[in-house]
Amino acid sequence: MERADYKPGPPVDAAAERGEGDRWTLVFIRDFRHPREKVWGALVEPEQLREWAPFVPDRDLGGAGAATFTMLGGERPEDGPAEVLRVEPPALLVYDWGGDLLRWELEPTGEGPG
Repeated sequence: MERADYKPGPPVDAAAERGEGDRWTLVFIRDFRHPREKVWGALVEPEQLREWAPFVPDRDLGGAGAATFTMLGGERPEDGPAEVLRVEPPALLVYDWGGDLLRWELEPTGEGPG
């Protein structure tokens, strides 16, 4: 399938949860028909991230530490700081991006591979 032909399905479930102060958490669940290891690659490898994310990191996100995310799609690329905080392949990735915390949890569903 060509990227231009890809049409993602809707999230299985989505919710906004109020956090401390003026912080909110957006939670959504999406089912993929791929092994976790393949989805993990799409979350951490710059070559794969550039295919779907609004940014390209300056390094592989499979290790903790500082990173720079270059935003794409604007009038000009814009660099911003990020920090990979927690990495547990192929199940958990947590990073801070400009003060926002992003947490990716990958769990097998028992349907299809991995």
